[in-house]
Amino acid sequence: MACSYTGTGSATQGMWWLGSLATGTGTPYQVAPQFPGQTVTTSLYYGPNTAFANPTLGSGTIQIVGSYKYAEAADPNVNQGLLYTGPVNGAGGTWTQLAVPSGITTGTVANTVPHSIMGQVVVGNYDLVGVPGSGNAFLYNTTSGSYTIFNLGGVQNLTSAYGVWQNSADSYTIVGGSQIAGFNKAYVVDYTLSTGTFGTPTYFAPRGESVTIFSHFEDISGLPGGDYALIGMTVDSGSNPIGVDYVAVTRNGDGSFSRGDWIGLNVPGSTMTTGNTVIDNLALGVYMSGSTSGVATYVATVPEPVAAVSMVGLAAVGTVVALRHRRLGC
Repeated sequence: MACSYTGTGSATQGMWWLGSLATGTGTPYQVAPQFPGQTVTTSLYYGPNTAFANPTLGSGTIQIVGSYKYAEAADPNVNQGLLYTGPVNGAGGTWTQLAVPSGITTGTVANTVPHSIMGQVVVGNYDLVGVPGSGNAFLYNTTSGSYTIFNLGGVQNLTSAYGVWQNSADSYTIVGGSQIAGFNKAYVVDYTLSTGTFGTPTYFAPRGESVTIFSHFEDISGLPGGDYALIGMTVDSGSNPIGVDYVAVTRNGDGSFSRGDWIGLNVPGSTMTTGNTVIDNLALGVYMSGSTSGVATYVATVPEPVAAVSMVGLAAVGTVVALRHRRLGC
Protein backbone atom coordinates (compact mmCIF):
# COMPACT_ATOMS: atom_id res chain seq x y z
CA MET A 1 0.00 0.00 0.00
CA ALA A 2 1.13 3.55 -0.69
CA CYS A 3 0.22 6.15 1.91
CA SER A 4 1.63 8.94 4.05
CA TYR A 5 2.39 9.81 7.64
CA THR A 6 2.58 12.95 9.73
CA GLY A 7 4.79 13.02 12.80
CA THR A 8 4.13 15.35 15.71
CA GLY A 9 4.76 18.90 14.53
CA SER A 10 6.14 17.81 11.17
CA ALA A 11 5.02 18.00 7.55
CA THR A 12 3.26 15.12 5.79
CA GLN A 13 5.66 12.68 4.13
CA GLY A 14 5.09 9.72 1.84
CA MET A 15 5.62 6.10 2.78
CA TRP A 16 4.60 2.65 1.64
CA TRP A 17 3.71 -0.47 3.58
CA LEU A 18 4.14 -4.19 2.88
CA GLY A 19 2.14 -6.62 4.97
CA SER A 20 -1.03 -8.63 5.51
CA LEU A 21 -4.44 -7.04 5.12
CA ALA A 22 -5.88 -9.97 7.07
CA THR A 23 -3.93 -9.19 10.24
CA GLY A 24 -2.81 -5.59 9.76
CA THR A 25 0.80 -6.52 10.49
CA GLY A 26 3.54 -5.40 8.14
CA THR A 27 6.55 -3.18 7.56
CA PRO A 28 6.35 0.56 6.80
CA TYR A 29 9.00 2.10 4.55
CA GLN A 30 9.43 5.83 5.11
CA VAL A 31 11.30 6.74 1.93
CA ALA A 32 11.76 10.39 0.98
CA PRO A 33 11.89 11.50 -2.69
CA GLN A 34 15.44 11.97 -3.96
CA PHE A 35 16.01 14.66 -6.60
CA PRO A 36 19.42 16.32 -7.05
CA GLY A 37 19.49 19.95 -5.91
CA GLN A 38 16.01 19.78 -4.37
CA THR A 39 15.21 19.97 -0.66
CA VAL A 40 11.93 18.05 -0.31
CA THR A 41 9.56 19.66 2.21
CA THR A 42 6.50 17.38 1.93
CA SER A 43 5.39 14.34 -0.08
CA LEU A 44 2.45 12.00 -0.60
CA TYR A 45 2.46 8.59 -2.36
CA TYR A 46 -0.08 6.58 -4.34
CA GLY A 47 0.05 3.26 -6.18
CA PRO A 48 1.85 0.90 -6.24
CA ASN A 49 2.58 -0.94 -9.48
CA THR A 50 4.24 -4.35 -9.33
CA ALA A 51 5.22 -7.29 -11.52
CA PHE A 52 1.61 -8.51 -11.18
CA ALA A 53 0.54 -5.84 -13.68
CA ASN A 54 3.89 -5.14 -15.36
CA PRO A 55 6.05 -8.32 -15.48
CA THR A 56 8.99 -6.36 -16.96
CA LEU A 57 9.53 -4.83 -13.51
CA GLY A 58 10.65 -8.16 -12.11
CA SER A 59 9.93 -9.64 -8.70
CA GLY A 60 10.62 -7.30 -5.80
CA THR A 61 10.54 -4.10 -7.86
CA ILE A 62 7.70 -1.63 -7.35
CA GLN A 63 6.59 1.65 -8.88
CA ILE A 64 5.10 4.40 -6.72
CA VAL A 65 3.54 7.65 -7.92
CA GLY A 66 2.62 10.73 -5.96
CA SER A 67 3.45 14.38 -5.42
CA TYR A 68 5.97 16.45 -3.49
CA LYS A 69 7.08 20.02 -2.85
CA TYR A 70 10.61 21.35 -2.59
CA ALA A 71 12.13 24.52 -1.18
CA GLU A 72 14.09 25.63 -4.27
CA ALA A 73 11.07 25.63 -6.64
CA ALA A 74 9.96 28.92 -8.23
CA ASP A 75 6.79 28.40 -6.20
CA PRO A 76 7.53 26.14 -3.19
CA ASN A 77 3.79 25.62 -2.64
CA VAL A 78 3.22 23.92 -6.01
CA ASN A 79 2.89 20.13 -6.14
CA GLN A 80 5.35 18.32 -8.40
CA GLY A 81 4.51 14.83 -9.67
CA LEU A 82 6.83 11.89 -9.11
CA LEU A 83 7.43 8.29 -10.16
CA TYR A 84 9.64 5.92 -8.15
CA THR A 85 10.93 2.66 -9.63
CA GLY A 86 13.01 0.35 -7.48
CA PRO A 87 13.14 -2.18 -4.64
CA VAL A 88 10.55 -2.20 -1.87
CA ASN A 89 13.09 -1.00 0.70
CA GLY A 90 13.67 2.18 -1.34
CA ALA A 91 17.43 1.66 -1.67
CA GLY A 92 18.97 2.40 -5.06
CA GLY A 93 15.73 3.16 -6.90
CA THR A 94 15.21 5.88 -9.50
CA TRP A 95 13.02 8.98 -9.14
CA THR A 96 11.38 10.71 -12.11
CA GLN A 97 9.63 14.06 -11.91
CA LEU A 98 6.24 14.11 -13.66
CA ALA A 99 4.89 17.43 -14.95
CA VAL A 100 2.03 17.87 -17.42
CA PRO A 101 3.44 20.01 -20.29
CA SER A 102 1.74 23.38 -20.54
CA GLY A 103 1.87 23.10 -24.33
CA ILE A 104 -0.89 20.45 -24.38
CA THR A 105 -3.20 22.41 -22.08
CA THR A 106 -5.03 25.74 -22.30
CA GLY A 107 -2.64 27.57 -19.96
CA THR A 108 0.41 27.30 -17.71
CA VAL A 109 0.33 24.18 -15.54
CA ALA A 110 0.64 24.71 -11.78
CA ASN A 111 0.14 21.47 -9.83
CA THR A 112 0.68 17.96 -11.19
CA VAL A 113 -0.64 15.20 -8.88
CA PRO A 114 -0.48 11.57 -10.09
CA HIS A 115 -3.00 9.38 -8.26
CA SER A 116 -2.61 5.82 -9.53
CA ILE A 117 -0.41 3.53 -11.62
CA MET A 118 -0.91 0.10 -13.13
CA GLY A 119 0.85 -1.53 -16.05
CA GLN A 120 2.21 1.29 -18.23
CA VAL A 121 -0.39 3.89 -17.28
CA VAL A 122 -0.33 6.66 -14.66
CA VAL A 123 -3.46 8.75 -14.10
CA GLY A 124 -3.82 11.92 -12.07
CA ASN A 125 -4.75 15.59 -12.11
CA TYR A 126 -3.32 19.00 -12.95
CA ASP A 127 -4.51 22.60 -12.74
CA LEU A 128 -3.50 25.93 -14.26
CA VAL A 129 -1.76 28.95 -12.78
CA GLY A 130 -4.21 31.73 -11.92
CA VAL A 131 -7.29 29.90 -13.24
CA PRO A 132 -9.71 28.88 -10.44
CA GLY A 133 -11.65 25.69 -11.16
CA SER A 134 -9.23 24.58 -13.89
CA GLY A 135 -8.59 21.09 -12.54
CA ASN A 136 -8.46 18.37 -15.18
CA ALA A 137 -7.19 14.80 -15.48
CA PHE A 138 -4.14 13.50 -17.33
CA LEU A 139 -2.66 10.15 -18.35
CA TYR A 140 1.09 9.39 -18.52
CA ASN A 141 2.56 6.50 -20.54
CA THR A 142 5.58 5.19 -18.62
CA THR A 143 7.04 3.54 -21.74
CA SER A 144 6.80 6.44 -24.19
CA GLY A 145 6.98 9.24 -21.60
CA SER A 146 4.00 10.93 -23.28
CA TYR A 147 1.10 12.77 -21.65
CA THR A 148 -2.58 12.79 -22.65
CA ILE A 149 -5.14 15.15 -21.13
CA PHE A 150 -8.75 14.11 -20.61
CA ASN A 151 -11.55 15.69 -22.61
CA LEU A 152 -14.77 14.21 -21.25
CA GLY A 153 -17.13 16.68 -22.84
CA GLY A 154 -14.63 19.50 -22.29
CA VAL A 155 -11.31 20.14 -20.55
CA GLN A 156 -12.89 22.52 -18.01
CA ASN A 157 -15.33 20.09 -16.40
CA LEU A 158 -13.26 19.54 -13.23
CA THR A 159 -12.51 16.02 -14.43
CA SER A 160 -10.40 13.89 -12.09
CA ALA A 161 -8.76 10.48 -12.62
CA TYR A 162 -8.06 8.59 -9.39
CA GLY A 163 -7.91 4.88 -10.24
CA VAL A 164 -6.77 2.74 -13.16
CA TRP A 165 -7.08 -1.01 -13.79
CA GLN A 166 -5.25 -2.91 -16.52
CA ASN A 167 -7.54 -5.39 -18.30
CA SER A 168 -4.95 -6.62 -20.80
CA ALA A 169 -1.71 -5.43 -22.39
CA ASP A 170 -3.63 -2.81 -24.39
CA SER A 171 -6.81 -2.20 -22.41
CA TYR A 172 -7.32 -0.13 -19.26
CA THR A 173 -10.34 1.08 -17.29
CA ILE A 174 -10.17 4.39 -15.39
CA VAL A 175 -12.41 5.91 -12.70
CA GLY A 176 -12.84 9.36 -11.19
CA GLY A 177 -15.35 12.18 -11.47
CA SER A 178 -16.40 14.93 -13.88
CA GLN A 179 -18.84 17.83 -13.94
CA ILE A 180 -21.93 16.93 -15.97
CA ALA A 181 -25.00 19.20 -16.23
CA GLY A 182 -23.81 21.24 -13.27
CA PHE A 183 -23.13 18.29 -10.96
CA ASN A 184 -19.92 16.36 -10.27
CA LYS A 185 -20.58 12.70 -11.07
CA ALA A 186 -18.50 9.58 -10.74
CA TYR A 187 -17.54 7.89 -14.01
CA VAL A 188 -15.96 4.75 -15.46
CA VAL A 189 -14.23 4.92 -18.87
CA ASP A 190 -12.07 2.59 -20.97
CA TYR A 191 -8.72 3.53 -22.51
CA THR A 192 -6.83 1.81 -25.33
CA LEU A 193 -3.06 2.19 -24.95
CA SER A 194 -1.99 1.48 -28.54
CA THR A 195 -4.31 4.10 -30.06
CA GLY A 196 -4.38 6.56 -27.16
CA THR A 197 -8.18 6.71 -27.31
CA PHE A 198 -10.90 6.80 -24.67
CA GLY A 199 -14.21 5.01 -24.81
CA THR A 200 -17.56 6.55 -23.90
CA PRO A 201 -17.73 7.24 -20.15
CA THR A 202 -20.56 5.89 -18.01
CA TYR A 203 -21.71 8.31 -15.28
CA PHE A 204 -23.29 7.23 -12.02
CA ALA A 205 -26.04 8.62 -9.80
CA PRO A 206 -25.49 6.76 -6.53
CA ARG A 207 -27.98 4.94 -4.35
CA GLY A 208 -31.03 6.00 -6.32
CA GLU A 209 -30.89 9.61 -5.20
CA SER A 210 -32.79 11.96 -7.48
CA VAL A 211 -30.43 14.87 -6.72
CA THR A 212 -26.73 14.15 -6.32
CA ILE A 213 -24.51 17.10 -5.50
CA PHE A 214 -21.28 15.16 -5.77
CA SER A 215 -20.15 11.60 -6.45
CA HIS A 216 -16.64 10.38 -7.13
CA PHE A 217 -14.92 7.02 -7.60
CA GLU A 218 -11.61 6.74 -5.76
CA ASP A 219 -10.31 3.39 -7.01
CA ILE A 220 -11.04 0.31 -9.12
CA SER A 221 -10.21 -3.39 -8.97
CA GLY A 222 -10.96 -6.14 -11.48
CA LEU A 223 -13.21 -9.01 -10.43
CA PRO A 224 -13.65 -12.49 -11.98
CA GLY A 225 -15.77 -12.55 -15.12
CA GLY A 226 -14.83 -9.08 -16.29
CA ASP A 227 -16.66 -7.27 -13.50
CA TYR A 228 -15.21 -4.48 -11.35
CA ALA A 229 -15.17 -3.43 -7.72
CA LEU A 230 -15.14 0.33 -7.13
CA ILE A 231 -15.04 2.52 -4.07
CA GLY A 232 -16.65 5.94 -4.05
CA MET A 233 -17.75 8.90 -1.98
CA THR A 234 -20.96 10.89 -2.36
CA VAL A 235 -22.73 14.02 -1.15
CA ASP A 236 -26.45 14.11 -1.85
CA SER A 237 -29.76 15.45 -0.61
CA GLY A 238 -31.08 12.25 0.91
CA SER A 239 -31.19 10.85 4.41
CA ASN A 240 -27.52 9.84 4.18
CA PRO A 241 -25.99 13.08 2.83
CA ILE A 242 -22.33 12.01 2.98
CA GLY A 243 -21.56 8.42 2.14
CA VAL A 244 -18.82 5.90 1.37
CA ASP A 245 -19.78 3.01 -0.89
CA TYR A 246 -18.28 -0.22 -2.21
CA VAL A 247 -19.74 -0.63 -5.71
CA ALA A 248 -19.78 -3.81 -7.81
CA VAL A 249 -20.45 -3.15 -11.52
CA THR A 250 -20.68 -5.33 -14.61
CA ARG A 251 -19.88 -4.52 -18.22
CA ASN A 252 -22.89 -4.35 -20.56
CA GLY A 253 -22.90 -5.77 -24.06
CA ASP A 254 -22.51 -2.30 -25.60
CA GLY A 255 -19.38 -1.61 -23.55
CA SER A 256 -21.09 0.61 -20.97
CA PHE A 257 -21.32 -0.34 -17.31
CA SER A 258 -24.24 -1.33 -15.09
CA ARG A 259 -25.39 1.00 -12.34
CA GLY A 260 -23.97 -1.53 -9.90
CA ASP A 261 -24.73 -2.67 -6.38
CA TRP A 262 -23.95 0.10 -3.86
CA ILE A 263 -22.95 -1.10 -0.40
CA GLY A 264 -22.57 1.59 2.25
CA LEU A 265 -19.49 1.59 4.49
CA ASN A 266 -18.98 3.27 7.86
CA VAL A 267 -16.58 2.32 10.65
CA PRO A 268 -18.74 1.72 13.75
CA GLY A 269 -18.50 4.63 16.16
CA SER A 270 -16.54 6.82 13.75
CA THR A 271 -17.07 10.53 13.31
CA MET A 272 -15.58 10.43 9.80
CA THR A 273 -15.01 7.56 7.35
CA THR A 274 -13.44 7.78 3.88
CA GLY A 275 -13.24 5.22 1.11
CA ASN A 276 -9.88 5.44 -0.65
CA THR A 277 -9.02 2.14 -2.25
CA VAL A 278 -10.36 -1.28 -3.17
CA ILE A 279 -8.99 -4.69 -4.11
CA ASP A 280 -11.36 -7.56 -4.85
CA ASN A 281 -13.85 -7.60 -1.94
CA LEU A 282 -11.66 -5.51 0.38
CA ALA A 283 -12.27 -1.78 0.88
CA LEU A 284 -9.75 0.48 2.61
CA GLY A 285 -9.74 4.01 3.91
CA VAL A 286 -9.25 6.15 6.99
CA TYR A 287 -11.49 7.10 9.89
CA MET A 288 -11.69 9.22 13.02
CA SER A 289 -13.53 8.48 16.24
CA GLY A 290 -13.75 9.80 19.76
CA SER A 291 -11.61 6.93 21.01
CA THR A 292 -8.91 7.32 18.34
CA SER A 293 -6.15 9.91 18.43
CA GLY A 294 -5.78 11.45 14.99
CA VAL A 295 -6.60 9.40 11.90
CA ALA A 296 -6.39 5.61 11.61
CA THR A 297 -6.79 3.19 8.71
CA TYR A 298 -9.31 0.37 8.25
CA VAL A 299 -9.93 -2.59 5.96
CA ALA A 300 -13.49 -3.76 5.31
CA THR A 301 -14.33 -7.22 3.97
CA VAL A 302 -17.44 -7.18 1.77
CA PRO A 303 -18.92 -10.72 1.58
CA GLU A 304 -20.72 -12.12 -1.45
CA PRO A 305 -23.64 -12.38 -1.29
CA VAL A 306 -23.70 -9.27 0.86
CA ALA A 307 -24.95 -10.03 4.34
CA ALA A 308 -22.70 -7.82 6.43
CA VAL A 309 -19.54 -5.78 6.27
CA SER A 310 -16.67 -6.74 8.60
CA MET A 311 -14.32 -3.87 9.41
CA VAL A 312 -10.89 -4.22 10.97
CA GLY A 313 -8.65 -1.35 12.04
CA LEU A 314 -5.05 -1.25 10.88
CA ALA A 315 -2.32 0.28 13.00
CA ALA A 316 -1.40 3.80 11.91
CA VAL A 317 2.15 5.10 11.74
CA GLY A 318 1.93 8.69 12.87
CA THR A 319 -1.21 10.05 11.24
CA VAL A 320 -2.14 8.39 7.98
CA VAL A 321 -3.74 11.03 5.77
CA ALA A 322 -4.13 9.15 2.50
CA LEU A 323 -4.01 5.60 1.32
CA ARG A 324 -3.93 3.86 -2.06
CA HIS A 325 -3.59 0.14 -2.71
CA ARG A 326 -2.74 -2.14 -5.60
CA ARG A 327 -1.71 -5.78 -5.69
CA LEU A 328 1.83 -5.99 -4.36
CA GLY A 329 2.73 -9.35 -5.92
CA CYS A 330 6.17 -9.47 -4.28
